[in-house]
Amino acid sequence: GAERGAMDKLKGFASKAKEKGSAVAAAAKEKGSAAAGVAMEKAKQSAASAKEKVNEKRAEIGPKLQEAYGKAEPGLQDFLRKPQVQYLTSNPKAMIALCSLFVMVGIPGAATLSTCLSLMGPIEALAPLIVMFAEPLASILV
Repeated sequence: GAERGAMDKLKGFASKAKEKGSAVAAAAKEKGSAAAGVAMEKAKQSAASAKEKVNEKRAEIGPKLQEAYGKAEPGLQDFLRKPQVQYLTSNPKAMIALCSLFVMVGIPGAATLSTCLSLMGPIEALAPLIVMFAEPLASILV
């Protein structure tokens, strides 16, 4: 039961995030910043394939991740072990810190996510993407 509830919650969240994401993309386009919309789409694609890409490069990423993790502040360490959207939405600065960490560690697609952050700032629509990038890392840290 609990697992299904969590899945349903996740699905609900994903569709809400999609709506929010579309709204954000629309707003970005209206502002004449089509680049932000394009970057957002690319970041979504990168986030979707993050798991398999990270697993492919596990041997490369592992040591760098351990090192970055060791230097990260406790809040970020907790997040990396148990990625949760709530943490990010209440800590916008953490989004920026995590993005830099992903880029530094060499996570495939992290640069695109970083571009989104610099174009749009740490907005809520990016939180689920950051979680998708962080989830495969949690399995390396275990």
